[in-house]
Amino acid sequence: MRAGEKNVADYLRRVEVFVADHNPIVVQSTISALASIGDYLTTDADRNAYRAWVRRLLTPIAREVGWTSSAADSDLTRDMRSEVLTTLAEVGSDAEVKKRARELARNVMNETVSDRQLATNILIIAAENGDAALYDEIRARAAKAKSPEEYRTYLYPLQHFTDPTLVRRSLEWALSTEMRSQDRAGFIAAILSNDRARPIAWPYVREHWSEIERLIPPFTIGRIMASMSRACSPAERDEVKAFFAAHPAAGSERAARQTLERINSCIAFYEQQAPNLATFLGASQ
Repeated sequence: MRAGEKNVADYLRRVEVFVADHNPIVVQSTISALASIGDYLTTDADRNAYRAWVRRLLTPIAREVGWTSSAADSDLTRDMRSEVLTTLAEVGSDAEVKKRARELARNVMNETVSDRQLATNILIIAAENGDAALYDEIRARAAKAKSPEEYRTYLYPLQHFTDPTLVRRSLEWALSTEMRSQDRAGFIAAILSNDRARPIAWPYVREHWSEIERLIPPFTIGRIMASMSRACSPAERDEVKAFFAAHPAAGSERAARQTLERINSCIAFYEQQAPNLATFLGASQ
């Protein structure tokens, strides 16, 4: 389907069949594809229909695995639980999942969620529409973390807040002495990869590029360039291309070139498959 040899509708019809038995390996193999289709092929006219389709597909699995890990769970089941719940929230915009994550965020803060991956994903879901109070608490927990694992549990959700003020606060933090130097590039790149945060983050990054170049080594600044491959419109592509041309970073030429190639590939993917997705969703309602 990505190669243009199959219709996205053919792919989704097969997903409906294959996922029906709730096999963790099969379910996990489709998760990233469902997110990509939602991110890159939906339009304002059919986005809600796609979200509803994702909810119909994954809600039975979410009900089966629940929100609580047990000693009997395999690693595959734990991974599937985290990914299915996150996909329901982020791709399916499931109101019940978002609500439950906000409720369970307190349990994570109180360290009563034993599954570290699930704890992180609960906070990620809660952060998407989280307010300043939640942001402040998560950031304070990150500062007081007693282990690298605990630190990551609180660091990753901070990349997922979408309130413009909080996005800017995260970027300011990334360029301050409070953030570890080895975390800066990945943190900024993750915010740029967030489609809802990028309209705030990309102008900020452009405005503070000289500071970014001063703080981040050339061999890692390519991660920030690569994160812009999430852009998927001619307007964004032209803007990214012009910026990279005006601000060449030593050692990052390949990253800049690959980023533009991925954006062009995404634009072609959209032009080819978005009409097919709209037809599929219209028929499936």
